[in-house]
Amino acid sequence: GLTGGNVIEDDEDEEDDREPTCWTEYYIEHGYDVYLFNYAGYGRSFGNDFLFWKSATPPNGEFRHGMLGSIQRILYSTFFAFKPSSESLKADAAAVARHLVDVEGVEDLVIHGESIGGMAAAGAARALTAILGSAAASTTTTAATTPKPKCSTLLICDRTFCNLEAVAQRLVGQWTGTAIRLLTPSWSTDIARDYLAATCPKICANDCADEIIHDYSSLKAGLSFAGELTKGQTRNVGWMMSVPLEYRLADLDNVGVANGRMETRCCGGGAAYPMMFKNPPTWPADKRVSWSEAYHFAACLKRIGKLATVAKKQMQQRASDGGLSNMEGVQDEEEAEGVEVSYLSENESSGMQMSPFSNTDSGSKMPKKKSETEVLLIKIWSSLACCDGLCGHPLGHAVKEGFDCTISWLCCAVVFGSQVLAEKAEQRWNEERRQQQQQGSSSREGSMSPGLDDDSSLKLILPDDFDLRPNDGYQWDENDLARHPLPIPVVLSSLKDLYAQNKNALEKVEAELNYVMGMLGYIISRLTCKENNNALSPLIKRQKQDDGAISTGFFINLHCGHNNQYSPEERQKLMNLIHRMLDDVV
Repeated sequence: GLTGGNVIEDDEDEEDDREPTCWTEYYIEHGYDVYLFNYAGYGRSFGNDFLFWKSATPPNGEFRHGMLGSIQRILYSTFFAFKPSSESLKADAAAVARHLVDVEGVEDLVIHGESIGGMAAAGAARALTAILGSAAASTTTTAATTPKPKCSTLLICDRTFCNLEAVAQRLVGQWTGTAIRLLTPSWSTDIARDYLAATCPKICANDCADEIIHDYSSLKAGLSFAGELTKGQTRNVGWMMSVPLEYRLADLDNVGVANGRMETRCCGGGAAYPMMFKNPPTWPADKRVSWSEAYHFAACLKRIGKLATVAKKQMQQRASDGGLSNMEGVQDEEEAEGVEVSYLSENESSGMQMSPFSNTDSGSKMPKKKSETEVLLIKIWSSLACCDGLCGHPLGHAVKEGFDCTISWLCCAVVFGSQVLAEKAEQRWNEERRQQQQQGSSSREGSMSPGLDDDSSLKLILPDDFDLRPNDGYQWDENDLARHPLPIPVVLSSLKDLYAQNKNALEKVEAELNYVMGMLGYIISRLTCKENNNALSPLIKRQKQDDGAISTGFFINLHCGHNNQYSPEERQKLMNLIHRMLDDVV
């Protein structure tokens, strides 16, 4: 194994039965040889010689200890070698990988890069697989030329970013993206491009709650954009995006997305049609989500969340005033500066429905219809905010972060969601097989878990596979402030029921709600279709680049933070994938 980036030193004084504290120990415990190296510009790796610096640099001179030697190496790396840089990181990792394959004769190579090490790992995998691929494609050999030994390569990009500019924009400000490009014109930190170009089995591990790398600037987000919206192009993916003018105007005027100033456009005959009225994509007619559909989905969600946030504030204010206030302090929707991610419990919703403001008697200051609409809006947003995207944060968190994060949530769901569902389906099949064996039905062994090529099973992935909540007792961990994310089918069913029973009361968000329900239905149909079911096996095999598909590799959803070690379950999952991928490479 070749590891790089933020490698934590091992503490030999710990007990022998402790959990692994670094990747070096972890891989050695599983029987792997580990090769570590310093990037050029770090430690004793300081690059080539130059003029009078030869006396301080091997092999022409001995390594010089002390302050003077350190100052010489720093000055040399900064002003002459210009290291470390993005290009030197990738070149160093590629050189080490070539050495392991060509000199050491390694046949199974795992290139694992964590954080900034993901840039070196992706660059090395891209360079190595290009060389091995060209060598394998060559059919002419002479007596003096012997074919190179075959090497199975696996790339692991662990909690890394799609490009450095995207990370800087989230940590510092939007201006840093352009500033970095101007200050370092020769740098190329596009990890997503190198990752996609590497023609070997790949693993992308990501923690959506990473405190250093924002989920939107992660490699996972960059790959999802490349696979869904940009047709494989990775330049500027993960950068902050500006909201289209029509949606900004609608939000400024505090009207629905279909009723803004740009809602009509005159045709040649003087007729007009709604410019911002869109139909959601449908499967299988629409194989991909377009930019306009993604933006419209984000705008509809923001509108619903904004109205629900205002409704909740108004009801809370009336409850605190004892029913005697007519909301003088809250000026309807104009008070909502953002979207609140909140959950309305059943008890709270029942209490709101029994509120005295729902009456139509002379003592009430609030019409019954408006009070019912407020309760419905809060219920709708409570379901949407908890909608599980299968790959990280719930939908409400993404909507609160902004349009770009909402679009990222959508892209990740349709690009990586099938992998999560396939894993859940495999667990279900294994459990069915285990129960079948316990019942002694050995003659029917395998009938409950159809093969990937079995046409008799038209649906290998079921709607129940969207449910990632714990099997038993998860309800005891939930309260009014925290709950587990809701599966997309459950959210869609809840929205449809609320809309069917209260259609007249939801006229204010009818267009937005219908579009959101259509998009959620599209996600379900796309992820459970037969084409995605058949993609279960190729997820762990070498994927070709000439078939028009974007090879995103396998996705691991982590919950361990940026520099922390994996949980035991996550470590076991990673090792299982490593064994399966290396064994399946032909």
